[in-house]
Amino acid sequence: MIPLAQATQPLSFWQAEPGSAKMWALIVGAVVVGFVAVAALLRTPTRVRPMIVSAVTFLGGLYFVLHWLWPTAQDYSPDEVPRNAVEGFSFWLQGTLPSVTAFAQSLGAMLLGIGIYSLLSIHLGRLLKRQKDWFFSLVFTLSMASMILFGYWDWITRLTPEGAKAASETPSLFPHFAKDLLFSGLFINMDAVMFSIIAFFIFSAAYRAFRIRSTESTILLGTALIVMLGLMGGVVVSQDTLLNSLAKPGESVIVDSLRLPTIRTWIQDNLQSPSIRAMEFGLAIGGLAMALRLWLSIEKGVSH
Repeated sequence: MIPLAQATQPLSFWQAEPGSAKMWALIVGAVVVGFVAVAALLRTPTRVRPMIVSAVTFLGGLYFVLHWLWPTAQDYSPDEVPRNAVEGFSFWLQGTLPSVTAFAQSLGAMLLGIGIYSLLSIHLGRLLKRQKDWFFSLVFTLSMASMILFGYWDWITRLTPEGAKAASETPSLFPHFAKDLLFSGLFINMDAVMFSIIAFFIFSAAYRAFRIRSTESTILLGTALIVMLGLMGGVVVSQDTLLNSLAKPGESVIVDSLRLPTIRTWIQDNLQSPSIRAMEFGLAIGGLAMALRLWLSIEKGVSH
């Protein structure tokens, strides 16, 4: 169903009622325009093509950079008259943001469709030629087709206005059950199994890293051991029992500071968290540098 906040707002050119003829017309039109744009880009000369891609990338990035840096007008409304050029440009940025965001989402959907086409062309070609491991391609193709089929079937029968009305009168549970079985019953569980297998590789890597070879590895091993023991309930209870039996009156503060959960919390708050913040800060700077290189098309392989 459409949220109440969205239902009370007038629909723009980029929006339509779910399941309506206008929605399907917009989808078909976006697909046609997208393929025409890609075909036109492929027919341009090789030397001109990187220049077009770089120009479009720069303009798209420039819009969002300006939207983030430019002063934002408070309590903006489409019928408001700007007082100066700065406020007028701010109004233009805020007024065009929904359309630009919708265009970006449509572009992302088109790229997703290109990715699906690429996967299907590879796996269907392997199936037709009976190449090595063609059975896995068959499983992949059938899984993708089944998920798409039952996902759209469930959406049509439950989430569209007509489907929701019909479902309230004569509910059809099979599409929802099939989609839930494929997604929650198979995909989620297989995803968990895959990460469980990866955990063994992480354990082997941790074993190689924690072996005592130097002072740094010894500190790393001791810290990791304290944190792991502080998370084990049986070890914590046994240590608490031992410390309580050895503690003398008036030594509760000293005893509490020797408990494994206290030491683990101190390590996490004073050593682990600052280290993680430092790594996140470094990753943010690296991501910003990479974004600038991609935005300005100076990343190797983007343009020549």
